[in-house]
Amino acid sequence: MSGESATAPSPGAYILKEQIHYFRLKVTDGPYQERGTIEDTMLLSAINVGLRHDLSLSFRVPVAVRRQETDWLNRTDQQEGVGDLTLLGKWRVWQKDSGPLDTTRVALLGGMDIRSGDNPFTSDAYSPLIGAACTVIRGRNGFNFSAMWKVTTGGNDSPTFPGESTADFGRYDVSYLYRLHPKDYSPETKGAWYAIGELNGYYETNGDHEVFLSPGVMYEGRTWALELSLQMPVWEDVEQRPEVDFMVMAGLRFSF
Repeated sequence: MSGESATAPSPGAYILKEQIHYFRLKVTDGPYQERGTIEDTMLLSAINVGLRHDLSLSFRVPVAVRRQETDWLNRTDQQEGVGDLTLLGKWRVWQKDSGPLDTTRVALLGGMDIRSGDNPFTSDAYSPLIGAACTVIRGRNGFNFSAMWKVTTGGNDSPTFPGESTADFGRYDVSYLYRLHPKDYSPETKGAWYAIGELNGYYETNGDHEVFLSPGVMYEGRTWALELSLQMPVWEDVEQRPEVDFMVMAGLRFSF
C-alpha cells in the first residue's frame, strides 16, 4: 500500500486512488521554543493511466494540514498547503505467468518530483526519480519489492518528512499479502479480503535512516478497493528532521 508494484492498468484504463495519511511526529532537537509535537493530515490523490500493455503513467498530488504544538508556552500553529507533485512512469520489462493468477513481473520506474512552491510543504526543486519494482503472486500469497532513488536538486533546510531535505533520498519497500477470503475464486466472487504486512525504509545521504513496520488489511472488489494500514517505527536514526511516532492510512481505489 506504500511501495510501488510492477502491475499497471490495461491500455486505455485508469485507476483513481485517494489516501488519507495521519502522521504524528515529535520534535526533540533544536531550540527549546521549537520542541513539541507535529500532527500532519495529508490527502494524497493519484491517477494511474495505462498507455500500453507494458507502459503506464501516474500523477500524484498531496494536500496537507499541519498542526504543530510547542512545549514552550503551549503554542499551537496550523498551516495548510500543497506538497510537491510527482510524475512517474512505469515500464514493465519482464513478465512470466505460471497460472490463471500466478505471475512474476518486473518494472522500471522513472519520473520527477515537481515543486509546488507552497512553503513549507515544498522542496522548491525539480528532482529526478529512478527505481524498480518486482511483484510475485503465488496462489493466495503475494510478494512485492521496490526501491526508489531521488537525486535532490534543491530541498528544504527545515524538513519535516524524509525526502524533503537537501540530501539525496532513497526508499525501499518489502510487502507480503495473504488472501484471507475466499480460499478460491469463482464466477460468483465479488471481492476478497487480504492481510498485508510491509517493511518500509527511508534513507538520506545526510545520514538519516528510518525503518517502519506497516500491518494492514484490504478489501478488493471488482472495480474498487478499500485499504487500512498502521505504520510504526522499528528503527530510527534521525538528526536532521522530526521522528515519526506513528502513521495511520486509509485509502480508496477505483478502476475505470
